[in-house]
Amino acid sequence: MEQVEKAIFIFTPSHMQQQYLEYVFDSIAKHISIPYQFCLFTDKVRDDFESKHDVIVKIVSDEDHDKLKALYFKEGRGDIPAFSAYAQLIMPRYFTEYTSFIYMEVDQIVRGDLKPLWASCEQSGSALAAAAFLDDDYVRTTVDSFNRVSPGAKCYNTGVLYVDTKQWLAMGFEEKCFKEVSLQKESYGKRLDYYAQGALNNALHSYIREIDQKYNLPGFGSVRGISSDVINEAKVLHWTGPRKAWAENGLYKDLYYSDEALRNEEDYTLSFPYLSLLKIKFKRTVRNIFRTVNLLVSAK
Repeated sequence: MEQVEKAIFIFTPSHMQQQYLEYVFDSIAKHISIPYQFCLFTDKVRDDFESKHDVIVKIVSDEDHDKLKALYFKEGRGDIPAFSAYAQLIMPRYFTEYTSFIYMEVDQIVRGDLKPLWASCEQSGSALAAAAFLDDDYVRTTVDSFNRVSPGAKCYNTGVLYVDTKQWLAMGFEEKCFKEVSLQKESYGKRLDYYAQGALNNALHSYIREIDQKYNLPGFGSVRGISSDVINEAKVLHWTGPRKAWAENGLYKDLYYSDEALRNEEDYTLSFPYLSLLKIKFKRTVRNIFRTVNLLVSAK
C-alpha cells in the first residue's frame, strides 16, 4: 500500500504572538491538498492558547533555553525574545520523529496549495530549501556579516525553510550555526545580524536549495504599493517589517484577515517612490561607510 505523505509545519512564535497562529493555520488548512500536521515549539504556552486544529506542542529545555539566551542580542529589540530569535537553530533536534518539515512564521498567510512545495523539496534530496531575496543589495541591509562569508551570493529569507532532519543532524548543522554566531559576536558585538537567519545564511549557505519566491513573498509589513499581479501569483504572503497586520498601523489587513472590509486603498498605492528609493540608497551608503571604517580599524 502506498504510504500517504504528510506535510509537517513547525512554528516558533513568541509568547505574545501565539494568539495569531490560528490565522496561518486556517490559511494552510484551507488550501493544502495532502495530510498535514502543525507543531508549536516554544518556551511557554499562553494560558489562552487554543486551536481547532491538531497541534503538537513541545517545550524547549531549560538548558537549551539558557543556551539561546546566552547568544548575543541586539539592544532595543526586546520585542523579539531570544528563544524566537534563535529557535530555528535547535528546532530539528526536538522533532526527530519527522524526517523533514517546513518551518513557517506567524506573520504569514497562505493563499495556495503547498503540496507542490513539499513534494519538490522531498524529491530534491536537499538538506535545506528557502526563497532568496530578489534585491541583491538586501544582503547588505539585513545580514551585516554575510559578505564576509559569501560575497556576491544570494541571501535567503528563512521565514519559510524546508529542513531535512536527518541531514541536519548528520552534518552537524546546529554546531556550524552556533560557531557562526560566535564569530559574529566576536566581530560585531551586539550587532543585529538577523539572528537565526544570519547564522543560517552564513554557516549553511551552500546547503540551501533555492525555491520560488512565490512561496515566501516578503514586504507586506513595510512596503506599500505591491502590485495585484504579484500578490495573486504568491502562495505565501509574509509581513516582514514593523507594520504587522495585527498592529494598529498594520498594512494589508484585508489580506491577513481575509476581510475585504479592512482594505485600505493607501496600502495599494505607492507614495513618493523616488523619495523612498533615495532614503534606501542613503541608508545603504551610510551603512557601507561605517562597515568600511570598522574594517580599516580592525585591520590595524
